[in-house]
Order: sequence, then C-alpha cells, then structure tokens
Amino acid sequence: MRYAIIVVAILTSGCAFTLGRVQPQGGKTADQQQLDTLVCKDQARVADSGPGVAATGFLLGLTIVGTPLAFSMDRNIQRQEFQKCMAIKGYAVAKDY
Repeated sequence: MRYAIIVVAILTSGCAFTLGRVQPQGGKTADQQQLDTLVCKDQARVADSGPGVAATGFLLGLTIVGTPLAFSMDRNIQRQEFQKCMAIKGYAVAKDY
C-alpha cells in the first residue's frame, strides 16, 4: 500500500509537460500570439480525448508496462496537434522536450 502511494505521488508531481516553444511571429501582437497559443492548446487537449485514443489508453493502462506507454502516447498526440495548429496560424514551434 505504501509503495502505491509513493508511485501515485511521483506520477502526479510531474504532470506539467511542454507542447513546444512557440517562436514569436512578426506582425502579430503579444495578445494575438497568446490567444492563438491558448486556442491551439485547447485543440490539442480535445484531440487527445477522442474515443479511439481513450480506448487505447484504457487498454494500455490495464498493465504496469502499458501505463507509461499510454501517457507517452497522449503527450505525443497533444504535441503533434499543437504543432499542426500553430503551423496553420503561421508560427514555428521548436521541440524542446
């Protein structure tokens, strides 16, 4: 029981991860860039919550080995969607992960 609590604490302590570092774009204000970034973050979060992704994550999460793989898969989906959205809006996203 004690080990389970430690594992949960470790997994939840590092919840923040970066989607990528956005290069500033000429011709847009800081407010517009912030709005574009928030919109793309929201799209990345929505893309990660589709039914197919949820089912795969659930099945992988049933095993000890599959849980880290499911987390990694979720993060990769979010990063790809964020980069695609920002590219459509004209920004360059540097991968710093």
